[in-house]
Amino acid sequence: MVLAQDRLTFHPRGEMGPPAAFGLDDFQRVTFRTDDGVDLVGWLHEAAKNDKAILYFYGNADALPPYAGFFRALAEAGYTVLGVNYRGYGGSAGSPSEAGLYKDADAALAFLTQRVPSERVTVMGRSLGSGVAVDLAARNSVRSLVLISPFTSVTDVAAEIYWFLPVRLLAGGRFDSLADIRKVSAPILMLHGDRDTLIAPEQARRLLAAANEPKRLEILEGADHIGIDFDRVFRSLVAFERGR
Repeated sequence: MVLAQDRLTFHPRGEMGPPAAFGLDDFQRVTFRTDDGVDLVGWLHEAAKNDKAILYFYGNADALPPYAGFFRALAEAGYTVLGVNYRGYGGSAGSPSEAGLYKDADAALAFLTQRVPSERVTVMGRSLGSGVAVDLAARNSVRSLVLISPFTSVTDVAAEIYWFLPVRLLAGGRFDSLADIRKVSAPILMLHGDRDTLIAPEQARRLLAAANEPKRLEILEGADHIGIDFDRVFRSLVAFERGR
């Protein structure tokens, strides 16, 4: 279990095609390099005004194409959008690790802030990506933090799945969002399905309790871990940011 932690946590998928293949003709495939020399692939849309942006991090067995409709809605709403393939995912070089994904997030924010100041960047993360997003927002001044199906830590998730093993003794703290979220000064929006059996909604509630104001948690009725309605996510995001 100790030796296989990364293989249990990360399930990389290969590159599935350019943005235009998924109806995103005004997005471009971009590459940028991390400070440890890893070349990453992302999808970028630059808005005409470039006055607000979304930086998106997906889940552990995920890819960018499933979010094409969501990215289209964001672009039409005037956001500059950057979706990131972690190292080892979607055509990016390297192999994934917790420390590596944090470096990937740093590189993505640095690339995006060549266009939009970090104070105008909304950082979003789903599932595993929520841990990446919380860490990034804890260390940078950003517009807001949006978490979809978030966890308190990967160790807590594993402890619930592998209840018959001493996971907390073996794994240590991994993607410890419960500790990091206390350092986030940006407004926080969370969305979590009430039927999520992979990451219990209670983990989102614990994050909410630890987070600084302003903060909001929306429990999505009837949604499991996979079946998140991103039209709802989009509406909630727009309402949350307009309401501040």
